Amino acid sequence: RRDGTYRWIEWSCQGRNGSVFSSGRDITSQVEGQMELAASLETKRAILDAVVDSIITIDEHFQVLDVSPGTDRIYGVSLEERRGTNSLNIVVEEDRDHVAIELRRLFRGEDGALTNYRFRALHVDGNVLSIETRGRLIRDDAGHEPRAVLVSRDVTEAAAAELVMKEAKEEAERANAAKSEFMSRM
Repeated sequence: RRDGTYRWIEWSCQGRNGSVFSSGRDITSQVEGQMELAASLETKRAILDAVVDSIITIDEHFQVLDVSPGTDRIYGVSLEERRGTNSLNIVVEEDRDHVAIELRRLFRGEDGALTNYRFRALHVDGNVLSIETRGRLIRDDAGHEPRAVLVSRDVTEAAAAELVMKEAKEEAERANAAKSEFMSRM
C-alpha cells in the first residue's frame, strides 16, 4: 500500500481467448486472525505442558477426550494410554461411586457449573495417591455434547500431614482430659 503497510490478497485468475481475467480480494483480517489464533494455541499448549497438575477433558460417559502432560507426571500413565479410556480407571475401587456421583452432578448442571472433590487413585507403580480435583462443565452453542474439564492435583503429602496433625490434636485432647481428670481427683 502507499502507506508502506502490506495486505494479504487472495487472487483468482482465469484465462480465456488469450486474455487473463483476475480479481483480488483483501483477506488481511482473516490471515491476521488465523495467526493470532495459532499464537494463542501455541501459548495455551506451552501452559499445559508446564503445568504440574493433571488436566483432562471428559464426556458425559466419563471417557477421556484430551489429556495434559501433567497426567503422566502424576499417575505415570502416558497421554496415549489415557485418551479414550474411562476416567474412573485410575480411581481406587472404593472411591469410584463417590467420584461418579460428583461427575454426574456436574453434568446435570448448567454451563460453567463447578465441582470439587477428593479421591484416592492408583499410580502405575501401585502406590495409592490422594488426589484433589476441581472440575468445570462446558456446554457450547453449536450443540456438541457437554464436556467437563478436570484439574487434578496430587495432595498425598498434604493429606498425610493433615492426618498426622489430626492424630496429634486428638492425642493432645486426650492428654488434656487425663490431666484434668487427675487434677480433679487431687
